[in-house]
Amino acid sequence: MKKRELTLKAGIFFVVLLLILSAVIMYEHKNDKKDNKGEPYEFGLEAGVTDIEKYQIPEEDLAQLSTESLAETILTNGFLMQFEAYDSSKYAVDMHMEMFNVYPALFGREDCEKVLLDLYKRSKIVVDSELEKSSPMEYMRAKNIEILLAAKLSRDYETGTETDPEIIQEIKNIHKKKAEERNESASYNDSSDGFLWFEEFYF
Repeated sequence: MKKRELTLKAGIFFVVLLLILSAVIMYEHKNDKKDNKGEPYEFGLEAGVTDIEKYQIPEEDLAQLSTESLAETILTNGFLMQFEAYDSSKYAVDMHMEMFNVYPALFGREDCEKVLLDLYKRSKIVVDSELEKSSPMEYMRAKNIEILLAAKLSRDYETGTETDPEIIQEIKNIHKKKAEERNESASYNDSSDGFLWFEEFYF
């Protein structure tokens, strides 16, 4: 009897242990997906595809992507970053919010501004002499981050959402440094500054 009870207890313990291990593995797997170090979402499309429907991210994937990954998905994909194709930056924001579900997902995150701010801080001003060694998206990266930040701030203004004053001040501080970098590299002009472009073409 005792031997049978021990065997039963051992079996129960083994099953419980398996359940615990499975839960741990699933939790780690889920966190790995959530904390994906800013890797952009892979649409798996060939270059030149312009079908908007193919640039919609499944809702379950959107929920698992980190805020940085959402931002990088836009910043590394020229089709998702077409603000300057419009005459009005305000209209461009509205169209991007309507056409691509990655935008409402990104702008709806509480840490959106902080993540974009961190990416902005880490962005490099690529001078003209380095253009041959850089991709067009790398060359435009700082400006595109500025456009995304301006788009988020304008969206907050339109919806009556208050932006943290510290965030705004930090944006101004970093923008000043980027302007200095552009001036030093002799690559500064109105068209190279995302904030100036966004403001000039707002209406």
